[in-house]
Amino acid sequence: LDILNELAKNAFLNLFNLFKFSHSVTDVLLTVSMSVATTEASFSKLKIIKNYLRNTMTQTRSCSLAMISTEKELVNSFNYVISLDSPTN
Repeated sequence: LDILNELAKNAFLNLFNLFKFSHSVTDVLLTVSMSVATTEASFSKLKIIKNYLRNTMTQTRSCSLAMISTEKELVNSFNYVISLDSPTN
């Protein structure tokens, strides 16, 4: 009788551990699918922004970007801070 009680207790503990494990796996799977969907939406928005910027690029902006690209070392040596909190005058 003690052996049966011990087996039943072990079976219950194994079932409980299996439930905890399956709950953890379910949480991870649900989280990953939402994260992938969010990332895909972000890439979609990024693609829209990049297309907009390409389509609205003027000659002046194109030349400026080319100049920045060719003078990378000079641009990288600048110490600048971009603040989005304070309005510019």
